[in-house]
Amino acid sequence: SWEGAENDGAMTVAPPQGALNEALGDDPVHLGTLFGAGSSELEAGPGNRLNTLLQLVQDNSERLVEIRGYAFGADTGDTRELAQSRAEAVRDWLIDNGVDPSRIEAVGGGTSSRSQIDVFLR
Repeated sequence: SWEGAENDGAMTVAPPQGALNEALGDDPVHLGTLFGAGSSELEAGPGNRLNTLLQLVQDNSERLVEIRGYAFGADTGDTRELAQSRAEAVRDWLIDNGVDPSRIEAVGGGTSSRSQIDVFLR
C-alpha cells in the first residue's frame, strides 16, 4: 500500500498503479490527505485519486463501500467530528458521481498520526 502525508498538509501525489485494487482484500486503500488543515472540504487536486476510486467502486457494483475518515491531532470531540465530516465528504462525492447511496457507509475513524481517508470494499 502507499501512504499519505505525514501531517495535515495536502497530498498531491497519485497512488502507484494498481494501488486501489488493494481495496478488494481486507486491507484498506489509503487515499491519503484530500483536505486542507482543519477542513472537511475536498481540495481540487485529489480529483484523479477520486476518479480512480469511482471507477473501482463502479467496477465492483456488488460490493459495499466503507469510507473511514481520520483527522490529525488530539482525540477530542472536534477532531472526531472532523474525521466523520471528511468521510461524509468523500461519500457525498461518490453519490454525486452516480454511486448508489445505499452501498456507502461513512465512518469517522477518529484521530491518526496523519489525516487520511481509508476505503474498504466489502
